[in-house]
Order: sequence, then C-alpha cells, then structure tokens
Amino acid sequence: KGTGRIICSFDTGIDGHHPAIASKWKGLDGDSSAAWFDPTTYSTFPYPIGVDINGNVVIHGTHVMGILVGSSGADTTGVAINAKWISAAVVDIDGASYIDAFEWAADPDGDPNSVDDVPDVINHSWGIKGIGCMDVFYELIDNLEALGIVNIFACGNDGPGAMTIRNPANRALDSIDCFAVGN
Repeated sequence: KGTGRIICSFDTGIDGHHPAIASKWKGLDGDSSAAWFDPTTYSTFPYPIGVDINGNVVIHGTHVMGILVGSSGADTTGVAINAKWISAAVVDIDGASYIDAFEWAADPDGDPNSVDDVPDVINHSWGIKGIGCMDVFYELIDNLEALGIVNIFACGNDGPGAMTIRNPANRALDSIDCFAVGN
C-alpha cells in the first residue's frame, strides 16, 4: 500500500486541495520546496497549471496522482494509498524544463546528506514526439536509477502499432532500465 514510500510525478500540476490526495502531500511535513517543483511561477503549493483548448483547467496531474495514492475514507482509488507524494509541474508548461525536474527529483530538499526526501518511483506522464530514439533523456534516467529511483513512463497516445511509443518510453536498454506502460 506504499507505507513509507514517496511517489513523484512529472505532470501538468496537481490540485493540492483535492480531498483524495491532499493529506498525502509530503509538503505537509513543513518543506514544501522538497515536495513541489514549479519552475515557472515558483509557487510553494501544488495547483493545476494551464488550461486546455476549451479553457478548462488542466486536471491530468490531479487525476494521475489520484490513481497513484488516492483515497477518501474507505473509498480507495490509488494503488499506493499510504504513500506520500511529491510532484514537478513540467508537462505541457511553457518555460518548464524536464532536465530541471530530473535534477530536482534527485535531491528535492537540496541537501545531499539527506535521503528521506528522495522518491522511490517517478511516474512520467509525458513523452516527446518526433525525436525517435535520440538519447536526450537517457543519462538523466540512468542517474536517477543509480540513486535507486524507478522510472515509469506512459507510452503515449499516438495510436495502434509498434512504432507509436514516444521517447523516452521507447527505450529498451535492458529489462530493468525503465518501464513503459500503455493501454
């Protein structure tokens, strides 16, 4: 159930007030900068960032975090309902850097002598179209995995067929390097 674990996400932002996930935000321990990375507005509390083409607030990050840790009373939706969560708001956000997010996740509190802030797993709900097998993110992924952080990527939503998995989910270096999940 995730007890004692930290789950991180790289996503569109998260509604930190959502009742299914609010109490599980690691920032409640007093160090919000080690639990929320917002490289564009530098906010200290998680919020959904951006709007879709219809002007609706983007809720993707909140939805995904609910799948990861969500629960409300006896109603559970998350797979790790006892885990704490942290997040980097970098997906589909102008001016946000995935590279900065990887660096933040390696040491969220900025203290190399502490390890209780480092996530056990990062859910990457993103991918880059049109770069094929370029190794833009491979070193970053390898560095996080050397710290013991598991990286799980969404395959992307580019349709049926073998060549539709986006980078970096399309990496297949070995059987334990990083994982890709699709539906």
